[in-house]
Amino acid sequence: LVYFTADLGQQRRFVILSQCHISPVPGPSAAVKGLFSLTVSKVAFSTSLLASGSGYTGPFNTDTNLIFKNVYENLGNAYNPHTGLFTAPVRGVYHFEFYIHGTSKYYSGAFLVKNGQQICMAFDSTSSGRTAASNGATLLLEVGDVVFLRLGQPNPRISGPTCFTPKFTYFHLIQLLSYPCLLGFNCPDERAGSGCPVPGPSAAVKGLFSLTVRQVAFSTSLLASGAGHTGPFNTHTNLIFRHVFENIGNAYNPQTGRFTAPVRGAYHFEFYIYGLGHPSHGSGATLMKNEQLICIAFEHQPSHASASSNGVTLLLEVGDVVFLRQWVNTWIYDNTSHHTTFSGHLLFTM
Repeated sequence: LVYFTADLGQQRRFVILSQCHISPVPGPSAAVKGLFSLTVSKVAFSTSLLASGSGYTGPFNTDTNLIFKNVYENLGNAYNPHTGLFTAPVRGVYHFEFYIHGTSKYYSGAFLVKNGQQICMAFDSTSSGRTAASNGATLLLEVGDVVFLRLGQPNPRISGPTCFTPKFTYFHLIQLLSYPCLLGFNCPDERAGSGCPVPGPSAAVKGLFSLTVRQVAFSTSLLASGAGHTGPFNTHTNLIFRHVFENIGNAYNPQTGRFTAPVRGAYHFEFYIYGLGHPSHGSGATLMKNEQLICIAFEHQPSHASASSNGVTLLLEVGDVVFLRQWVNTWIYDNTSHHTTFSGHLLFTM
C-alpha cells in the first residue's frame, strides 16, 4: 500500500493511493519516497490593535492603514506587526475575519484590502453607547499578495484596549497544490497526454497525478454593483449573493444564491448582515440547510446603522443545499464596499 499524507491548514489527510508492486527501477522509487517528505506550509495569525494600554485610533482626514501590534499567534511569520501587512507565502485559499469596536461619537469602520483593492468593509454607527462590526472573506492569493486593514472614511474612529477587539484574524484553510511540481517529478505535461517516461511502475506513478484533494470555497457579497436595500418583504425571502469574490469548485450558484455540497464532508459557513437604522425595520437573515433553519443574524437600531453576523459548521451530504433567507419585514443594505457577505468552505471530507 502506498500512502500520501499532507497537511492542509490544521488538517492532516491520509489517502490510500493504490495497491501495487513497485519494481526496483532507479528513479521512480526515489520519486515515490518523495511523497513521504512532502510538507505543506502552516500559516495562521491572530492579532489585536494595541500592543498595550487602551485608546482610540483616528479619526484621520485620509484613509489610513491599520497596524495590529498585539500578536496572539503568527504561525509561519507571514504577518508583519511593524507594517500590518500579511504576505502570502504560498499560492492558496486564505480566509480572513476582522472585528471592529468603537463609540458613538464617530463612525467605526475598516476595509479589508488585497494589494490595493478594497474587498469588503465592516462599519457601524450609533447615536449612543458602543459600536461593533465585523466582516470576512475567503480569497485566492498568489505568492507575495498582501492583505491588510485600512481605516475608512468619513471620520472613523476605533478603540483597541489590549486583548480586545478590533481583531484581524486569519486562518489558512486550503492550499492549491501542484503535485508533480511539489514532488519533484521531471515529467512532461500530463495535459498533453505524454505521460511519464519511466518503465515498470509508470502506472503507479501516474496514479499520483490523478490524486485530487477536493477544494471547495466561496466568498460573496449581496449586490453585483451599485448600492441600495434589499427588502423589506412581507414574507421570508431567499437571498441571492451576486458579487462573487471566489468560487473555487463552483459549488455556489450566483443565479440562485445556493451552495450545493459536491462531496460528503464538514463545511464551515459565516455571514455578515448590514443595514441602516429604521424605526420599523431591523436587518436580519437566517442560514438554511435544505429547508431547515440553522441560525440567525439580526439587529435592530432605530437610527444610524446595524450590523450582525453568525456562523456554523455543518456535516453535509452530497446534494445538500445551504443558503441565506432574509427575515420577514427586514431590510439589508450593500454597496461597492461590500458590507453584507456570505462565505463557506469545505473543512474535510467524510
